[in-house]
Amino acid sequence: MTYPILGYVVASIRGGMLSPRFVIPVCFGFAIVATLVAFHLFGELPRAGIALVCFGSAWFVARESVVAFTYVEQKQSFANILNRLPQAQMAAPANAPIVIPDPLLALTFQHYAPPPLAARVVFPVDFPAVRAYRHDDSPEENLWAGRNLIYDMPIVPLATFQQSAGKYLIIASSKNWLVQDLFIHRYPLHRLPIDPDAADIGGFTPLAHGTLAFYIAAGNTAQSEYTFANLLPEPFRLVDNMPESKLILPGAKDEK
Repeated sequence: MTYPILGYVVASIRGGMLSPRFVIPVCFGFAIVATLVAFHLFGELPRAGIALVCFGSAWFVARESVVAFTYVEQKQSFANILNRLPQAQMAAPANAPIVIPDPLLALTFQHYAPPPLAARVVFPVDFPAVRAYRHDDSPEENLWAGRNLIYDMPIVPLATFQQSAGKYLIIASSKNWLVQDLFIHRYPLHRLPIDPDAADIGGFTPLAHGTLAFYIAAGNTAQSEYTFANLLPEPFRLVDNMPESKLILPGAKDEK
C-alpha cells in the first residue's frame, strides 16, 4: 500500500504533476488489506464469508448499474455535440479544421464521429502549457509518442498548426489549456453562443474534461483579419511546444 503512495508523492515533486495511473495500484493495495482484515476478524464465523460475498455482490450490481447509467448519459451527450456541430460550423469556413485539444474527446470523436467529421480533427500540443494549466501531460505524451504510427489524426505542435491555419473551430472547455494559451498569446478567440448540451460527458470513465463549448479561433494566415495592429498576437515557437520545453510566457526571453 505504501509503494504507490510514495510513487504519487515522488511524481508530484519530481514531475510536477499527479497522474491518475497511480490510483489503480492504490486500490489494489487497499483491496488486499481489506481481505486480510476481514479474514482475521470474521475467519472463525461460519457464515461470515457468505454474508460478505452477498454484500460484495450487491454492491457490485448497484455500482455497475450506476456506471451503466452514466455511460448512457455520455452517449447522449456525445450525440448532442454532433447534432449541434453543424450550427457551430456555420461560423467557420467550409471544411475548416476541428481542433480538439482534449485527448479524451479527441480519441472519442475520431472513433465515433462520422468519417467526414473525424477526418478534420486536429490535436495540437504545447506541453509546457498543458503542464501549467492541467498539471498532467501523460495523455499528450502517449499521443505524441504514437503520432504517425498508432493514431490517424494529425498530432502536431501548436506552433506548426497556427503557422498554417486560418479560421477554425475548437471544441473544448473554458478552462482547457488551448483556450488559455491562445488568450495569453493574444490570438483571436470567440466563444460561440451555442450550448453543446454535453454536461454529462464526464461520467465514471470521462470522455472529456470539463464542460464543453464551441470556439472560433484564427491562425497566422487569418489573424490579421480579426486583430488590430497594436494587439497583434505573439506567435508560438516550435521550440517552446516540445515535451522537454519549459514554460515561457509571452514577452519573456529564454535564459541562455
